[in-house]
Amino acid sequence: MDSLQLKITEGKSVLYAKFTDSKATQDFIKQLPLTVNMMDLKGREKYCSLSGLSKEGTVKTTFQVGDISYWLGGGLAIFYNQDNSTIKAGLIVLARLENGIDALNGSDSVVVKLEAIKK
Repeated sequence: MDSLQLKITEGKSVLYAKFTDSKATQDFIKQLPLTVNMMDLKGREKYCSLSGLSKEGTVKTTFQVGDISYWLGGGLAIFYNQDNSTIKAGLIVLARLENGIDALNGSDSVVVKLEAIKK
């Protein structure tokens, strides 16, 4: 997994994230590439439906700005703003953004392409 990174393309913005090491992350990589419509939730995250990932991994109920997480309720979330919420269903962090989180800030839905690429 050290040889791969997550490339996120939204319009003209390109972001890169470092994958975490978990079974859920391995399952996520197998589903890539994906193009998804991500909606805004509560001014803190972009999210979309996602299924088929293992629930094996470190499960958290909190998040950090830049986390790209599998929501155990069946979704993918990219957190861009901290509001100190507790995510009761639980999260497994799949990757962490290394740059450009501001590109996702805002209340609009966005179409993003997610790809696993070599570093």
